[in-house]
Amino acid sequence: MNTPSSISRRRFLQTSAFLGGIAAPCLIPGSALGLNRSVSPGNRITLGFAGIGCMNRGHLSNTLQYDDTQVVAVSDPDQWRRDTGKATVETRYAQRAESGQFKGCDAYRSFHEMLDRPDIDGLVMALGEQWHGPAVIMAAKAGKDIYVEKPNAYTVHEALAQVDAVRRHSVICQVGYQQRSWANFEFACRLVREGALGRISRVYTVHHDPSVEIELPEEPTPPTLDWDLWLGPAPWRPFNHRLHYLGNPLNVVPWSFCKDLGLGGIASGSSHAFDIVHWGLDLDKSGPLEIIPPNDQCPFITFKYPNDVTFQIVHGRLNPQYHDIPEGFDPITSVQAFGAVFIGEKGWIHVGRQGYLKSYPAEIAKDRPSRYEGHLSHVREWLDCVRLRKRPACDVEIGSHSSIDPILGNIAYWLNRPLRWDPAKYEFINDDEANRLRSRAIRQPWMI
Repeated sequence: MNTPSSISRRRFLQTSAFLGGIAAPCLIPGSALGLNRSVSPGNRITLGFAGIGCMNRGHLSNTLQYDDTQVVAVSDPDQWRRDTGKATVETRYAQRAESGQFKGCDAYRSFHEMLDRPDIDGLVMALGEQWHGPAVIMAAKAGKDIYVEKPNAYTVHEALAQVDAVRRHSVICQVGYQQRSWANFEFACRLVREGALGRISRVYTVHHDPSVEIELPEEPTPPTLDWDLWLGPAPWRPFNHRLHYLGNPLNVVPWSFCKDLGLGGIASGSSHAFDIVHWGLDLDKSGPLEIIPPNDQCPFITFKYPNDVTFQIVHGRLNPQYHDIPEGFDPITSVQAFGAVFIGEKGWIHVGRQGYLKSYPAEIAKDRPSRYEGHLSHVREWLDCVRLRKRPACDVEIGSHSSIDPILGNIAYWLNRPLRWDPAKYEFINDDEANRLRSRAIRQPWMI
C-alpha cells in the first residue's frame, strides 16, 4: 500500500471517507477555483501531461472535458509544445470559469519536475519508447498513477522492470492499447476465447517495418529545444528534423524508424494487433514460442504461439501464393490495420477499428454491438480505475506482454534468423547473442 507520504492529501481524504474514517473531505464549491464545475476541487484527480505531441494533445483535449479532473501541469523539452499545452489548458478552463479567466497550469521542460509535486495524482505520458521504460519506473517510485502510451518499453528488461515498479509501489498503470476499451474488439476476442471458431490455427494482421540503423546529417539544434533531454536514455546523436519536428507535430512517431530511438512500425502500429491477438488467444501473460523473420520462402514475419497457432504480419492482403484463403474470405479484402483476422476450424472473425467486425459464417457475430456501443475512452477508463484503485483494462502487465512481442520481432529482424523464445523465463533458448538484446545500455543519469 502507498504510505501517506507517497499520496496526495486529496487521495488520503478520499480514502478516509470511503473507509468510513473520521477524516472526510470538506465540500468546497466549484466557484472556489473560479470554475463552474459540478465536482468539488477536493475530489478531482489532479494530472500532469508529459510530452505534448500528437497523442498527448488528443488525450489532453479529451481530459479537459471531464469535471472530475484538474490538469495542473504539462511538460515537454520543446518550448512551443509545452507553451501550447499550457495555453490549451488555461484557455479551456477559462471558458468554463465564471470570471472568464484562468491561470493555473505550470509548464516544465522535464516531467521530472512533476514527480516531486505532492498535489499531482497521476501522469499521462507520451514520450517515445526511448523514454517510456525509465519514465514509468520513476513515476511509480514517486507514487504517481500512470497512463503511458505504447509501446511502453524499448526492451524486455524495461518492460519487466515496469511491472515490478508498478506492483511494488501500488500505483495504477494503464498502457495505451486503447482497443481494450472498445466494444467490437471485446466482443470479437470474447467469441474467440469462448470457442465460437473452434481451435484457432492462424491469425493475420498488417505488416509494419522494424526500426533500422541510420545516420542522419547533423543540423543546428533549435534554441527552443532541449535536445539532450529529448534523447534522454537513448545514445546521443546530433539533431535532425526527421526525428523531431518543431512546432505542430506532423505525425505520431517520426523518430520510430531510427533504431537508437524506437522500434519501428511493428511496435507503433502492429503492436495494437499483438494486443488483440493476446486477448483473443488468452495469452495476456505469455508470448510466442518462435519468431521467424521474412526469408526467401516467406516474405512475412511469422510468430508461432502455443497450441500450434501461427500469427503472421502480411502486406495488406492475404496472398493466395502463400496463404490458404479461408472459405468465405475475399482475398481482395484488406486486412484491417491495428486489427486481426482469427481463423479457426469453424470459421473466421475479422475485427478492426471504426466498429469493423465481420465473420464467416455471419451467424457467429450476429449479436455484434452497434458501431460505438460501449466504446469508452481508454484514458477515462484509467481515471475510473484510479478512483476505485483497481487494475485497468490494459494494466501494465498486460501492456508489457503486448509490447514484448514486437520487441522480439525487431530482434529477429536485426539478427535475420529464426529465434526460439521461452515466454515463462523471458529468454531466448540457447542464444546468447539474442539474449544480450533483451536489454540495452542507458545513458546516465537515466539508468533503471
